[in-house]
Amino acid sequence: MQNVAGGNGEKREEEGRGKRKGKGRRREGEKERKREKGRRKEEGKRRKREKEGEEREKRGKEREEVSRGSSSVRGGERREEEKEREER
Repeated sequence: MQNVAGGNGEKREEEGRGKRKGKGRRREGEKERKREKGRRKEEGKRRKREKEGEEREKRGKEREEVSRGSSSVRGGERREEEKEREER
């Protein structure tokens, strides 16, 4: 098989540009910045989840109290109604 122009970086070599294409000049500390960004993002997500959990707990407690209160109130009303019926 014949080598194609540009295969194995031949043409680049002929032009004096080296075999491999560079990835551009990486800015200094870029990887670290990206890692830091990822950490901040994760931290934000974690806080959001915690906040959501607390709100759910609050709502659950409120519902519990409301349901308890309403049932006891209803029970009290029923008793009163029964007493009234008995009196009649």
